[in-house]
Amino acid sequence: VALLQGRFGIYAAVTGTIIGTAIEFLYTEVLRRRYMKYKFIVDFHDETMLQSFKMAIPIFLGISATEINKLVDRIVASFLQEGSISVLNYATKLSSALSTLLVTGVSTVVYPELAKYSAKDDKRTVARIFSKAINIYIIILIPTIAGIGVLGEEAIKIVYGRGAFTMETVRRTSPLFFCYAICLIFTCFRQVSSRVFYSAGDSKTPMKNSMIGIAINIVLNIVLGYYIGAIGLALATTISAMVISFLLFVEIKKDNEFVNYKSNLKLAGKCLFATMVMTMIICAVKKVASVFEIYNIEDMWSTIVFGIVVSLFG
Repeated sequence: VALLQGRFGIYAAVTGTIIGTAIEFLYTEVLRRRYMKYKFIVDFHDETMLQSFKMAIPIFLGISATEINKLVDRIVASFLQEGSISVLNYATKLSSALSTLLVTGVSTVVYPELAKYSAKDDKRTVARIFSKAINIYIIILIPTIAGIGVLGEEAIKIVYGRGAFTMETVRRTSPLFFCYAICLIFTCFRQVSSRVFYSAGDSKTPMKNSMIGIAINIVLNIVLGYYIGAIGLALATTISAMVISFLLFVEIKKDNEFVNYKSNLKLAGKCLFATMVMTMIICAVKKVASVFEIYNIEDMWSTIVFGIVVSLFG
């Protein structure tokens, strides 16, 4: 993209994505050959394949809930203040990037472990792995969310703040990004909870909860979007994700008597306390920088240097 953007513009991004994905596929295909070989056999009467298809349908419906929620967000945003769809897209893209960088790896690694011990009906170990995954999310995301809360505008400025992206747009995008960051922790809880059910061969429970989430999101989008605008859409998504994750937690507890959320709550309390200290330090450094006028958010390099320094202090 960097090499071709000057000549081909936006088409360079599309071409780069295609070439990058193709290289990634070829690389993983070469690695796959080291560990397993297969040949294509289609048998529509195979019991394993039929069972997989039956499980896959609810999984597809459950996963599509996220995309349906995004679609509803954009439909409602089209009735709001001009530019609402754009700022919604900017905030969503950045939170998705955070999800990919910080948390997707955890759920990817956890799932085969859950599947292995679910197959052995070892509920105690499944509960331990589930609890550990939740703890990792808590440790990573609570300070990240707080950091975004106090440095959201700086993050938006560094990522998007060039060309026609004005400071007014930065200020409009920042609170949405913060809402989606809060939503991220509940989305992660939902991901790992769903994988607990998938590993046990239950794909219907996550699907049902996803449908509930869609209904909540649609209602809240209309109500909150009408009263508080674009940020209401981000808030609606966050609330629906929170409700879904809570319902899945309750269902897991019913199904597995070894699941106990006390250790997770205890760790969350410790993280919140540490995060409060971090946040106060960051706010103090920002205040000092503002008083002595040693930082200007409208200057890109000043923002980058300040962001790095204040993050290290935090």
